[in-house]
Amino acid sequence: MRGTAQKPLTYLRRFFADRTGNFAVMAGLMLPVGVILAAFAVDQGSLYTDRRDLQSLNDLAALTAAANLDRATEAAALVIQDNRSGAVSISQADLTYNPVGQDPDQIDLVVEKGRYTGKSSVAVDQRFQVGVTPFNAVRVSMRKGGDLYFGKSLIDTPLISTNSVAYVPSEAAFSVGSRLASLNGGIVNQILNKLLGTNLSLSLMDYQALANVDINALDFLGALATDLDLEAGTYNDVLDSSVSVGQIATALASLSGSNQTAQLALQTLGLNALNQSVPLRQLIDLGNVGRLGIGEKPQGLNVGANVMDLLQATAALANGGHQVEVGSGLNLPGLVSISVKLAIGEPPQNSPFYAVGETGTIVRTAQTRLYISAKIGGSTQQASGGLLGLLNVKILSIEVPLYTEVAYAEARLTGISCPTGRAASIRVDIAARPGVADAYVGAIDESQLANFTSSLPVSPAKVADVTISAVLGGANLSVLQVLASAHANITNNLESTLTFNKGEIDNKTIKTVSTRNPSQTLVQSLASDLNVTVNVLNSSLLAVILNPILGAVKTTVKSTLVTTLTGTLDSIVYETLSAVGVRIGEADIKVFGATCGRPLLVQ
Repeated sequence: MRGTAQKPLTYLRRFFADRTGNFAVMAGLMLPVGVILAAFAVDQGSLYTDRRDLQSLNDLAALTAAANLDRATEAAALVIQDNRSGAVSISQADLTYNPVGQDPDQIDLVVEKGRYTGKSSVAVDQRFQVGVTPFNAVRVSMRKGGDLYFGKSLIDTPLISTNSVAYVPSEAAFSVGSRLASLNGGIVNQILNKLLGTNLSLSLMDYQALANVDINALDFLGALATDLDLEAGTYNDVLDSSVSVGQIATALASLSGSNQTAQLALQTLGLNALNQSVPLRQLIDLGNVGRLGIGEKPQGLNVGANVMDLLQATAALANGGHQVEVGSGLNLPGLVSISVKLAIGEPPQNSPFYAVGETGTIVRTAQTRLYISAKIGGSTQQASGGLLGLLNVKILSIEVPLYTEVAYAEARLTGISCPTGRAASIRVDIAARPGVADAYVGAIDESQLANFTSSLPVSPAKVADVTISAVLGGANLSVLQVLASAHANITNNLESTLTFNKGEIDNKTIKTVSTRNPSQTLVQSLASDLNVTVNVLNSSLLAVILNPILGAVKTTVKSTLVTTLTGTLDSIVYETLSAVGVRIGEADIKVFGATCGRPLLVQ
């Protein structure tokens, strides 16, 4: 009995000590867990694959939309339709998308146009700004429900979302200024000599040679880098450096070898110019190209520049905010003497006259003030009628004070496109407007001519004194004073759009934007507003006696003023302002090169 009772205990000990069949037991216990994990892995793998495929489609749609910014949404939707079988719904970023109950093949599309900047100084998440114009980038977002194989009955359809930002780096090189169409009496020489600190006498042939030479702006900066011992760095490093007028002229001369006349003129200028520093960033803005290393060139973009344009802008910048005076040596017919004072302000917001940039880039000329005082020989005439016939009326030298101020002209790059996708179809649109201008006959405070922080008041000016003496002899009496005033302006400040095609860019075509009524110059229009007043000095009784001759004096003086304004002074104003790249009521725009960049994924 005792042995029989011990057998069950022995069997139990053997059972618990036996390890055979453990794997099958554990497998049986863990199988449900394994199945759940496998289902989870399959669903997660499916969601990952879905997101990867959606991101690839998103990138392709963003690139296509960026290449067709005018119809970005339609282009992105077409990419989806061509690559997916499901429907496409167009939505907005601020609307919530719930994939529950939606067809898993349907894609919700959001397209946002904006502006992208690649500047390192801007935080990555701030580089794309939605809605900021002019557009150069697009953000495409896609949303859809994820495919689940095992979890459909346990959880709601998960949301898969992707987004991409594509940017089109289209750029153009262009400038604004004024051509030197003619030269007169050494005025241009005197202006440029004063501004550049030289004492040269360049001929018409010299100026024509300079105007006919185009160089590469990057080669120009490279030559300056060599002179500055900048062996490594970027073009922006050169633009941040301080250079003199002489260094600029020498660098330009080194690039004008095929034109010996221009090269010699620039070499002479480089040797004689003062060491006046020029802020290069107000001369040239390279935009994104400035980040290239010295010696590198942007693919497909000609960064050309004109030597005469550079020289004119250099002259203006060398004396920006200062006043220069010329006049001696100007032997002009009909004038006893002439004084020309010119003041050039700094360009608004440090805008350059030449730039390489994307849509939205602006170039401007400088604000300019010009004051001319010209003296003309007087005349003597005999009064008529009664006792007045015994008097000689002598008009002393007549002085014509002409003050002109011209606001900056502006050119804004509004579009670069290649409709066929090929460089041969490139089109550059520029919105340009000439500077608003005012001209006065009147007196100013000449010491404030270069003060551009405030307006300059103009008052009626004394243009002549008149003396009267007896025909049979006697003392001259200064009894009449002649005052004159006039004002004319150009108020049309609307932008005009200029379009340059590939041929015009290659041929260096210059297009001019002007006011709506260019048939009459601003200075000439002063004649219709000219007001001349003759005052009798000291005695009211004398005024009554001399009243019959006041009209004749007024007519003589006014006729002389009109003749001088519409003749000699009109051409002097034109020549003087043209010397620094400014023209009243007109502006010349030139596109040196442009490229339609391929869309790039940037985020």
